[in-house]
Order: sequence, then structure tokens, then C-alpha cells
Amino acid sequence: MPRLPIRHLLLGIALLLACLPLAAQDAPTTPTMSGPLPRLFRVGYLRPEGEAGFTRGQMEALRSRLLADEVLMAECRAAGFDGFGLYETDGGRDMLRRLNAREFDLAFVPLRVWAEQNPAARYEVILQTRRERDATATRGNMVLQRGAVFLSPRSSFFAQDPLDGEAFAAYLRRTRMAVVTSEGMAEFVAPLTALAERYGVTPQASDFLWMESNAEVVKAVVSGLVEVGVCEQGAIEETLAASGAQERMHRVVVLSRPVATDPVVVRPEFAPLDSALGRELKRALRDFSIETGFGPISLQSATNSDYTDAPALLGRFNELMGREIRRP
Repeated sequence: MPRLPIRHLLLGIALLLACLPLAAQDAPTTPTMSGPLPRLFRVGYLRPEGEAGFTRGQMEALRSRLLADEVLMAECRAAGFDGFGLYETDGGRDMLRRLNAREFDLAFVPLRVWAEQNPAARYEVILQTRRERDATATRGNMVLQRGAVFLSPRSSFFAQDPLDGEAFAAYLRRTRMAVVTSEGMAEFVAPLTALAERYGVTPQASDFLWMESNAEVVKAVVSGLVEVGVCEQGAIEETLAASGAQERMHRVVVLSRPVATDPVVVRPEFAPLDSALGRELKRALRDFSIETGFGPISLQSATNSDYTDAPALLGRFNELMGREIRRP
């Protein structure tokens, strides 16, 4: 069978299309939406980094729980919202930028980001995170945690007591340190600030071995993979107890001042004192955390006044270490 020239073939296709009904030619290929878009209550959170942040699965479970809460949803609709939207931020810088732009109605914020935010954003603290290893302060029920710098038994300074400050500082400057997230105050900002104040050592981000959790830092130091670790003090005791390791498998050489754990914040118009929606949301969040919806993390009440010293600590860290020192 002879082949038609290509121009004849194209002409035939064009004639065939011209014969189709006009309605078929104009039919849309995708459905269209009519009416106003739903208004969502915007929930911001940090993608997992070390032990900071929450997984998408945890946040989806939270949203399902909130949507199933009839009392909460009644207040939600009364305030003009149709549901909840989840917004994952790409690290601390992204969280800070979006918080300052007031993109969120509620946010789970790393304490470092809270301390960096522009006060004009005016977010209000309603809750704070808590793990079993966190200590409770003597003032009210505020949850605090210390950061620690500690040594492996393989360190040449492990048994030196007292430490030769000048020699130890020189050792720290040439030794790589295992750390977790740069967004953590107890895990990173507070202990490194204490280290700089005591020994004058200000390592750069390239000097760190970034680990996935506080527990991984402890294991790396105890096993001798690295000689120096920086993490939450409570995580050292918790990890050693869980593994059955002996107490003398580490030596704490610097202990930071106590710092608050990460806050949960809302826009001022949703502060529980002034907003029925804020009160019901706070209750629902606490209930979800008590039911272990966030794994080992629970939530308890907190206010802005519990966090007044955080900006000063971060300011001191920035003065000593540099504002931009963050996990790459």
C-alpha cells in the first residue's frame, strides 16, 4: 500500500477535526472550581532536623484529630475558618522569615527562631514542649533543659582534673565536635555560648559532625567515634541508662545555663485569654500530645513571660559565634 506524503496526512487530520461537533472541540480538559476557596487556619512547623521539628505524618494525624473535634470546629467556623492547613518550613531561616511575615496563625517554633523573631510579629506563646528527660524549674511548672559539652574516654583530657585551661582550649580548637540541630537552644546555642565564655573557643559550622539526634551524639562520644560532644544534658543520662553503659563513659566539662524548651505560638488575636478558638485549640493540642500523638513530646502551658531571657542568650551567642552559624 503506497504511503501518503506527510502534508497530505496532516491535511486529512485537520479536515477530520473540523468535522467534529463544536461542543466537543471546546470542552474543558480539567474540571473548574466555582465559589470561594476555603479559609484555612494556617499551622506552621519545622521539617525534622535532629530532634527538632515534626514529621508530616504527625502533623497530618494532628489535623485529623482537630477536624474531628466538634467543639473546636464550631469555634473554628464561628471565627470564619473552614479547616486547618499545614505548612512545613525548610529550616530555621525559612521559619523565621515566614513567622516575621505573619504567614501562620499557629506555629511550632524552635526556641532559637522564637528568640530571633521580629517583636512586631507579636506571636503569643501558649504551650511548650516537654520530654521525660527535661527538668522542671522551681518557678511554677516551667520546663527547662541544660546543654552540655562532654568528652569521650579516648580524649587525652578525660582524666585531667583540674583541666589546664589554655591547653584544653587549644585541644578544642583542633578537635571536631558531634552536635545535633543548630536550631536547638539547649542542644547547640546555650552550651556553645558557655564554651566560648569559659574557654574562648568559637568553632565554625565546618568543625561540627552533624548527628541525627542527641542520643546519636552520646553514642558517638561513648564509642570513641569523636572525642567531644555537644547536646542536651538530659539526653546523656537518658541514653546511657537505656544502653546500660557505665557512668564513667563520659565527662561533662561545660554545663550551660537552663533554657526553656520549644514554644507553640499563635497570632495575638487567637491568644486563649481573648479567643474562644484559642482556648479550644490549646485544649485540643494538649489532649493530642498526651495521647502520644507527637511521640515522646508532650505539651504543657507556657506564656511569653517564660521566655524573656531567650533573646539575651541568643544575642550573646551571636556576639561570640556569629549570627549565621547554622547547620548547612
